[in-house]
Amino acid sequence: MADLTEAGFALQNGGTRLRGTVQAVHLHRLGAEPGFAPLTEARSAFAANAPPLGDLAPLYLDEVVIGAAIRNAPGAAVCAVR
Repeated sequence: MADLTEAGFALQNGGTRLRGTVQAVHLHRLGAEPGFAPLTEARSAFAANAPPLGDLAPLYLDEVVIGAAIRNAPGAAVCAVR
C-alpha cells in the first residue's frame, strides 16, 4: 500500500518527479477522519498510532479516507503536484 500511495502522489520539480518515502499510511472510516489542514493538524493525525476502524464489517474503498505521511528530499523545491 505504501508504494501505491507514493506513486499516486507525484511531486515534480522542473519536470522531474521527486520520489518520496512513505512514513505512515492510515485508513479512516469516512466521516471519522481527523483534520489534515493546516500542517499542525496533519502532524497531529500521524502522531498517534493508526486509528481503529471499528467493527469488522467489510470496508469498501469509497468508505475510507487514506492519510499518508510522505517524506521527500530535504530542500527539494516543489513546482507542481499532480
